[in-house]
Amino acid sequence: DVHGTKTIAIVTPEQKVDLRSVETTESYQGMSVITKGLNGGESVIVEGMAQLQPGQQVTARKAQVSL
Repeated sequence: DVHGTKTIAIVTPEQKVDLRSVETTESYQGMSVITKGLNGGESVIVEGMAQLQPGQQVTARKAQVSL
């Protein structure tokens, strides 16, 4: 939204989908910088968002991200 709040999906320790509101600032090299709402070490879902439902069981795997 106009205030920089976005919704992302994370993988919980129980390997389930959880939706989280986060705040962002301007993007850096085409990627959003999350400033609030995400804790270190949490896994963010970066693909397949359209098919996800909160509480859905998932298997996390590392994505290749180039900075």
